[in-house]
Amino acid sequence: MSITSLYDLLKLNESYSSDEEYDSSDLLSFSKVKNALAIPSSLFDDREREDSEWLDFGSIVDIMLTAPDKINDKILVLDNNFSDMYLKIINHISNNIYDFDIDSMSDEQLDSLFAASGVKVNWTAATKKKNLKDSGVINYVSKLRDNPGKIVVVPDVYLKALKTAECVRNHRFTSLLFREQPYLRANGIDVLFQYKIRYSLYGLEWKSKIDCIIINHRTKSINLIDFKTGSDYWFSFPNHNFMRYKYYLQAELYTRGFLEFMAQPNIMQHMNDYRVSNFVFVYISRLEPQMPVPFTLSTHTILYSTYKETPTLSGKYLEYVLRPNVSTLSEAIKRYRSSLEDNVSPSSIEPYIFKFIDGFTVSDDGVIGIPISF
Repeated sequence: MSITSLYDLLKLNESYSSDEEYDSSDLLSFSKVKNALAIPSSLFDDREREDSEWLDFGSIVDIMLTAPDKINDKILVLDNNFSDMYLKIINHISNNIYDFDIDSMSDEQLDSLFAASGVKVNWTAATKKKNLKDSGVINYVSKLRDNPGKIVVVPDVYLKALKTAECVRNHRFTSLLFREQPYLRANGIDVLFQYKIRYSLYGLEWKSKIDCIIINHRTKSINLIDFKTGSDYWFSFPNHNFMRYKYYLQAELYTRGFLEFMAQPNIMQHMNDYRVSNFVFVYISRLEPQMPVPFTLSTHTILYSTYKETPTLSGKYLEYVLRPNVSTLSEAIKRYRSSLEDNVSPSSIEPYIFKFIDGFTVSDDGVIGIPISF
């Protein structure tokens, strides 16, 4: 097999041809799963993206790193220095009025708009119309309507994201990922960004979008990489962010999912001695954007380890940690779906997960779960 044929084969067999096709798919994903633990109804929610300034920040950095050619298609930079009153009106229009034309609105409709937005002012209808125009509200709403689906961000946050992405691109720990293709090919490396796959796992249908895949033709290894941003210093990532945001589930789901995807006969027959190796989280702290830190988990650790080393006065011992893994979560989701069909509405999926975990025994080689630390 030539040095580039595996790369070409993966490009040819990507499960989705566009982000739009991927986003419109109703298959399970990590985004839905992680939210479902606390909010089961999110399993049936088409909207996977959570709205918050700092979640948007992470998404913007991700786009700048992995899909810079799509920045204008996915990000809308708008200044929103509006008062709380105008922000309420903007939110109401954006969420409730599909075809908004202020010039065609009657006085009663304007009054209803302000009332429905929770805004009380002693203005005439003419004054309301004039102030909405002069304040920039109408222009702002118009831009939102002209750019559906884009992440809306203020200039200050956009510039911070741009600076953060540049730090990752130029830092010695991570710069290799972003070198020009001829340089990478000369060194036996291919890189794929935002690779979209679908696969079957534990009786459920899944989809995943992998930030970065590195194919090292010299070592015949394949690494999966995911970029994370956060507000904590880098040394907090393994035992704080990793557990709080359930990244242990993401690492296992993406690894198992990619292995299933690669097991397709038309791909597997060309794999030869290539193997899926370590999963890497590249963590970028907003407190230290100049210092991206890669955290590496071996495939064996992701798929089979359940223990951590805990220091004591007499040395170290292995402490078994039972955490939800993809298998237990999948079974819990199936039980939850079945309960809905039986008209039973549990408030959480968690009881199903821990019901399964309680029945587990950990074998000598630790075949259940994932690690609590790196």
